[in-house]
Amino acid sequence: MMRRRGFSLVELLIVLAVLGAVLAVGYASLRPLTQRSRVGEATAAVAASLQRARSFAQRANLPARWERTGAASYRLTLGANAVDARLPAGLTFANPPVGGRITYTAPYGEIDAVPHRITIRGYGFEADVRVVGVTGKVIRSNVRRAP
Repeated sequence: MMRRRGFSLVELLIVLAVLGAVLAVGYASLRPLTQRSRVGEATAAVAASLQRARSFAQRANLPARWERTGAASYRLTLGANAVDARLPAGLTFANPPVGGRITYTAPYGEIDAVPHRITIRGYGFEADVRVVGVTGKVIRSNVRRAP
């Protein structure tokens, strides 16, 4: 009597079809989670650049500036050095307008008394970075559904 070993081609194709269906459902349910995290990571990067500018103004006793230069780009100017950065693909600034800037003055890293709000939007989500008070404290908001 001859024993058959392994799987038949039909059995293998059935397993692959089931696996493909499970992966498709899993991808569809995880996609909003990854998009939400991209908005959160971009917000964290912008907040870190603002905190870097504030810290530079305090340490180096020189002014530092954050400025929006395009729909998804900004420039961080630390003394005489300028660093350009972009948001990840699919994300844009909803606020401030192009040319909007936040300047930290030396020696205490202060800003003008007007509160500033930077809004990042994309994939149906948005998040804010606020710079408050004269002290220039940076506060990040949680990611939320865009209106």
